[in-house]
Amino acid sequence: MPVITEFDNQDWSIFPVAPALGAPPARSIDQQKWVLNLTGVVIPNFKSGVGGSQWGRETIDFFPDSRTPLTHALLEAGVPIPPRPAYDNRPYLEMEQWTLFATINAIYDAHKAVDAGFAVDRWRPIKGGIIDQTGAQNYNVFAGMSVDIAARDVDAWVYRVGYSITVIGRIVIGFEN
Repeated sequence: MPVITEFDNQDWSIFPVAPALGAPPARSIDQQKWVLNLTGVVIPNFKSGVGGSQWGRETIDFFPDSRTPLTHALLEAGVPIPPRPAYDNRPYLEMEQWTLFATINAIYDAHKAVDAGFAVDRWRPIKGGIIDQTGAQNYNVFAGMSVDIAARDVDAWVYRVGYSITVIGRIVIGFEN
């Protein structure tokens, strides 16, 4: 499973979830729920190398920047981020709900296409594990996205994959374990 580190584009928005009509507001900032939207394009440069009726398949993993929007949300809300000790003390989003989407954005077929095909078969979130400020382990924080792509033809390339990620959850501070 290759980890894709090259992005052509990354965009984000983040905003607090308002309480439902008649519901009490969050009692503290650590109970506030947030909606995080991440969209962009990754560059897998995946070559099928398979001919005939066979599909070349690959699972790509990528980790869009969620630290910037989470830090922005905390600073906009006036929440001080604890000083960084020797380990990485940073914000993460504990996942409660999520929707993901990925699609092929650019392909290339070098020569005559013979039964060429391109696909995104499925996608899923990558959950990370952290240790929060209380020392508790949390294995439900958003880390990234895993996408199964496929191409068919001996010289078929998948050059770009677009993604859209929406996660609802609480911001937690911790470090990767």
